[in-house]
Amino acid sequence: MNRLFRFAAASLIFLPTLTFAQTPTAAEEGGDGKSKKDRDPANVSVADPGDIALKKFVVAPGLKVDLWAEEPLIENVVAFAFDEKGRAFVVETHRRRTSDPDIRKNTDWLDDSLAMRTVEDRINFLKKTLDPALKLKPTKDHADINGDGQFDYHDWEIESEDIKLVEDANNTGKADTANIFATDFHTLETTTAAGVAVRGDDVWFACVPNLWRFHGAKEGKATSREQLATGFGVHIAYGGHDMHGTKIGPDGRLYWTIADTGTHATTKDGKILDNPDSGSVFRCDPDGSNMEIFATGLRNPQSLAFNDLGDLFTGDNNADGGDKARWTHVVEGGDYGWRIGWQFLPKLGPWNSEGMWHLDNNPTNLQLLPPVGLIGHGPAGIAHYPGTGLPDRYADHFFYADFPGGVRSFALKPKGASYTVDNPNDVLQDNKPAQMTGKLLWNLYPSDVQFSTNGGVYVLDWVYGWDKTAKGRIFRVHDPEVDASPLVQETKRLLAEGVGKFSTEELVNTLAHADQRLRMAAQFELVKRGELDALVQAALQEKNPLLMRLHAIWGISQHARHHHDREIAKSLVALAKDKEPEVRAQWAKYVGETGSKSEVDLVIRLLADSEPRVRFFAAQALGKLGFKEAVPALIAQRELNNDSDPFVRHAVVTSLAVLADEATLLKAATNESKAVRTVALLTLARQHSPQVALFLHDKVPQLVLEAARAIHDGPIPAALRQLAALAEKPGLAEPLSRRAIDANFLIGTPEAARRLTKIAGSTKVPEAVRLDALDALADWNEPFHRDRVNGLWHPLPPSRNAEAPVASAAKIIPALLREPSEKMRLAAAGMAGDLHVTASQDFLLALVGDHSLGGKTRAAALRALGTMESAKLADGIKIAVADTDKPLLAAARELAVKVSPADAVTLNAPVLDDGTLREKQAALATIGSLQVPAADKVLLAELDKLDANKLPAGLSLDLMEAAAKRNNAEIKRRVAAREDKFAQSKDPLAKWRDCMEGGNAKHGHEVFAEKAEAACMRCHKFKGVGGDVGPDLAKISKPGDRNYILESIVDPNAKIAPGYDSVLLTLNSGDVVLGILNAETPDELTITNIADGKKQTIKTSDIKERTHAPSPMPPGLADVLGKRDLRDVVEFLATGKTKETP
Repeated sequence: MNRLFRFAAASLIFLPTLTFAQTPTAAEEGGDGKSKKDRDPANVSVADPGDIALKKFVVAPGLKVDLWAEEPLIENVVAFAFDEKGRAFVVETHRRRTSDPDIRKNTDWLDDSLAMRTVEDRINFLKKTLDPALKLKPTKDHADINGDGQFDYHDWEIESEDIKLVEDANNTGKADTANIFATDFHTLETTTAAGVAVRGDDVWFACVPNLWRFHGAKEGKATSREQLATGFGVHIAYGGHDMHGTKIGPDGRLYWTIADTGTHATTKDGKILDNPDSGSVFRCDPDGSNMEIFATGLRNPQSLAFNDLGDLFTGDNNADGGDKARWTHVVEGGDYGWRIGWQFLPKLGPWNSEGMWHLDNNPTNLQLLPPVGLIGHGPAGIAHYPGTGLPDRYADHFFYADFPGGVRSFALKPKGASYTVDNPNDVLQDNKPAQMTGKLLWNLYPSDVQFSTNGGVYVLDWVYGWDKTAKGRIFRVHDPEVDASPLVQETKRLLAEGVGKFSTEELVNTLAHADQRLRMAAQFELVKRGELDALVQAALQEKNPLLMRLHAIWGISQHARHHHDREIAKSLVALAKDKEPEVRAQWAKYVGETGSKSEVDLVIRLLADSEPRVRFFAAQALGKLGFKEAVPALIAQRELNNDSDPFVRHAVVTSLAVLADEATLLKAATNESKAVRTVALLTLARQHSPQVALFLHDKVPQLVLEAARAIHDGPIPAALRQLAALAEKPGLAEPLSRRAIDANFLIGTPEAARRLTKIAGSTKVPEAVRLDALDALADWNEPFHRDRVNGLWHPLPPSRNAEAPVASAAKIIPALLREPSEKMRLAAAGMAGDLHVTASQDFLLALVGDHSLGGKTRAAALRALGTMESAKLADGIKIAVADTDKPLLAAARELAVKVSPADAVTLNAPVLDDGTLREKQAALATIGSLQVPAADKVLLAELDKLDANKLPAGLSLDLMEAAAKRNNAEIKRRVAAREDKFAQSKDPLAKWRDCMEGGNAKHGHEVFAEKAEAACMRCHKFKGVGGDVGPDLAKISKPGDRNYILESIVDPNAKIAPGYDSVLLTLNSGDVVLGILNAETPDELTITNIADGKKQTIKTSDIKERTHAPSPMPPGLADVLGKRDLRDVVEFLATGKTKETP
C-alpha cells in the first residue's frame, strides 16, 4: 500500500460527518497551539420558534433585531437577494444531504470522484454504482425517497431546489407572503443550489450543473428561463461545496463562484471553461456572453462582494486541518493555491506544511496571491455596506456570515495594491458573544447576509446544525433612528421607483449618491441610453466626488467593451495624469478592457507610478492590449520596484505570459536581479514552458523550489526528467526533495529507479529523504492514480517499466535490513515485498529467525515473504510459530491463511483462550475471513460463550463482526436473533453495549480530536484543551464511567453533566435569560449567561417560567461514528490514554 494511500486511508477514517463538532485542529488552533473556544451557537435549539431564538442573540450596541420571516414561509434557506422593492428572493434547498451526496459519507467513492473530469463522468459513475438492477438496501444516508422499496440513483431525482419570492405585502414590518418563483431543479446532476442575484426583471441562479437566467421578477414568477452555461460540479465533493455567490458587479458583469467540486463547463457560445480541481470565480455579461474564468485556486468561496472602489472579495473556507478561513482579494488571473487533492492528504500536505494559505506566503510561495486576512471559521454569505441603512460607524464595512456563530463586520485598509484588515486577525477569529468587537450579531447559524431597501442589514438563518430541518428565518438588524432618516427613506423610494425617468443631469448627480446601489443604477441607465458625453464629463471633472468619477469611468468601459469609440478614448487621456491615484488606476483598467492601443505609451508610463494600485492596473492592462513592445518595460518595472508587492508582480507576470516570447524570458532568466529572474520564472511557469527547468540550478533556493513546484505541481511533464535528476543533490529542502523524488517515481525509467535506490541506500542522506525514496520504490508497481505530493488524480503511464527497480533494490536490501534504525528496516522490508524482490527471499527468511533483531523487523520480513507470494513463506511461518516473540507470532497467525486456511484456524484458535485482548481480536478477525468449516466451528463455540456471558466484554463486537461474514446457517440465525433482541429492547443502549470495552484508545483520541466536521473538542475540553459548551471529559475518564460515557454519546439528553444543564428563564420583569445551570438551591439559581458568558445569580422568586433546553450535544452520533469508532472513543474517554493498549 503506497504512502499516500496509507495516510489518505487513515484520514478518511475521520471523514463521515458528525455533529459532535467540526474538526478542532482546523479553525480552532491558534499560533500558540491552544484550542480556541467553541464556535457553535450556545444552547440554540431547532425547536425554538423565531421569537425565542431572537432572544438568545447578542447584537452590536445600539442596534435592534427583528424577525422578518420564518417557517413555514421559508425553510432550509441557503442564500437570498433583495430586489429594488425590498422583496427577498430566497434559495431553498431540499436536496442537501439527502439527494446530494457528500464524499465524507461515501469514502469508497473517493478515487472515482477525484478521477472525474466532467459532470458526465460523475453521472455515469452514479448510474453505474447506484443502478436499480443492484437492488440496494436503503440506509440512513441513502434513503428510498421515491418509495419503491430500494435505493438507486432514481431516488436522487425527486427532491427539487427552489427559489421563493418573499415579501412584506402588507407593510407590517414582517414578511407575510411567500410564493415559488422557480422550481423543478431535481435532475441527478443537480446538487445544492446556493446563489441568486436580481436586478430589475432578471434573476440569475447558480445551481450545479447550470447557471440560469430568468425573466419575471416584476411579475413574481419566472416567465422564462435560459441556461447560460452547463458543466459545473465535476466531483463528488464535500457537502456545501457548490456553486454560489451570484453578484452583479459595478462593471455591469455577472460574477459567481464554485467550490473545489470543479468545472468543465460549456458556455452558450460553445466555449469550454476547464478547471476541475479547484474552486473558481467566473464572470460574464448579463446575457451569458463573454463568459470566462476570472480566478482559481479557491476551496469553497461561498459569496462575493465589491467595495466602493470596485474591488472584489470573497471569504474562502478553511479545510479543517489546521489552516484558517481566508478573506481574499480576488483579482483577474489570480491563483490562491488550493487544490482538491490537499483535502485528502495527511495534515493537508503542502497546503499546510508549505504555508500556502499564510498571510505572509509571499516569501515562500511566489506563484500564489496571499489572503488579505484570516477571519472567522466558516464564511458563508458576505456583503459590503452599500452606504445607507446603518450608523456611520459601518461606512465601507464588510459583513460576513460566519457559519455557525453569527455575523462579523470589519473594514479594510490599503496595503500596496491590495488591502489588509483594519482589525487584528485574532479579534476577527474570536467566537465569544461576550466580545462583540468586529461582530454584528451572534449566536445563530447564518447562511447569508444582505441589504434591503428600508434600512438595516438582513441575516438569513439556517436555524440549527448542518442537516435540513424544514426551518428558516430572516432577521433584520437595524437602528430605528437611522431607518427614519431622510437619506434612508429617499434611498428606499428611489430604488423602488427606479431611475428610468431621471434626466441625464439627475442621473449624473446620482453617480455621487451615498448608496452604491443607486450609483450603479444611474451608471447602468446612462450606459443604456448611450449618454457617453455625460459620463466623460463626469469622469474628467476633478472637482467631482471620487465615486462619481469612478462610476463614470466604469460606465464608459461598460459601453466600450461592446462599442469602442476612438474619440471617447482620446477625450479620457487626461485621466492618465490625474492627481487622484485611483482615477489613474481605473483609467488604466479602462484602457486594458477596451483595447485602446493608442494610449499604450501612457499606460507604460504608469508602470513607474508612485502608487502600487496604479502600477497593478497598468501592468494588467498591457497584457490585455496585446502590445508586445511593452515587455521590456514590464521587466524593468520589476527591477525598479524590487519585487516588493505580490499583486503588482502578479499583474506583470500575467501580462508577460501573454506578451513575452521564450527568447526574451530566457535572457531575463540570467539577469542579476532576483526580481527579474523571479518574473521570468513565474511567466515561464504560466506558459507551461519546460524552460522553467533552468531555474532548478538558480543560486537562490527559493527560485529553485518555485521551479520544482511549477514542474511537478503544474505540471510540466516535459521538464520532469530535469527535476528528477536534482534528487541526488545533497542538502535539498524537504519540499524540493519531495518533488524531486516523486519526479523519479513519475517518469518511471530504469535510470530513475537506480537514482531512488541510490538515495535509499545512502547513509549520508537524511533518514526522512531515504524513507521517501523507499516509499516511492514500494509504490512503483501499484495501480496508483493519485499524485504522492498533491493528491490529485494522476494515473501512471501504461508504458512504465515494472522491473526497473527490482535488480537495484535487491542490492541494497540486505544492508537496509541491518541498519540501526527500525523505521528504515521496516520500510526496506515493505519495499522488498511490494516490489516482489524474490532475490531477497532467502535473506528475509534468515531475518525471520534472527533473534538479534526486534520482533517488528522479523514480522516485517515475514510479511514481505507473504506479499511477494514467496514459496519460503511456509518455512517462515514454521520458524515464527516456534518462537515466543509476540509481533512475529501475530504476523504468522495472520499470514497462515496464505499457506493453508485450515491450518490458519488451528493456529489462531488457541489464542482465543490464552492470548491478550488484542491478540484475541486479531484472531477473531482472521478466523472470520477464512471460509472453511473449521472456522464456523470455532465461531459457534465463541457465540456459546457470549450467550453464557463468558466471553470477555472486549471481544463481543469483534465476534459479531466475524460472525456477520459467515454463510453458515446456524451462525446467521444466531446473529439475526441477537439483532432482533436489540431491536425489541427498551434499553436505548442495547445495540451499542458491544462498544463498552475493547477499544483502541489511540484511535479514539484521533477520532475525538480530528474527525472531519465532527471533532468533540469543539464543545468539550480534554485536560483543559478544547471548547466550553460541554464538560471537561478528562474529569469523567474513570473505568466505572463507561456506561455513562456510552450513554452520553448515544442518548445525550438522558443525563446531562452537573453544571451543563441549559435553562431558559422568563423573569417576572419580562426579561428572558438563557444560560447554563451551574448551581441551584431552593432560593436561587446560579447560571452562566449565554449572552455575555458571565455568571449570574437569580432568585427563584423572580422567575415566572423555567424551561429546560435540550443538550447541545445532538443525538444520532453513535450511528454516524459506527461501532468501531464509538468503541475507540469510549476507550479513550474511559482511560484518558492516547496510546494504543497492547
